[in-house]
Amino acid sequence: MEKVFITTKEELIEWLDAFKAEVFSFDLETTGLGIGSKITGASMCDGKWACYIDFLKVGEDYIQVLIKRVCENCKGLILHNAAFDLRFLVQYGMEL
Repeated sequence: MEKVFITTKEELIEWLDAFKAEVFSFDLETTGLGIGSKITGASMCDGKWACYIDFLKVGEDYIQVLIKRVCENCKGLILHNAAFDLRFLVQYGMEL
């Protein structure tokens, strides 16, 4: 399995261009559990490709880029804590 730790916006765009999975796992890391907390990272895996995106280094502005690109091909998400993660993604512009 190819594993990547993404720390720049260029690495993120390159990885998203290559990632074409329609069903994959997705998980968020945040600064806390409640209102005012921010997304600090995200991980994605389809069984062949896996990545962790460090948004503290990539930049918070690229969370929306990730959401848009992920939703383009997505037919199914596997979420460990769906209610929590989806609440944060909606704050960043994801439409359910």
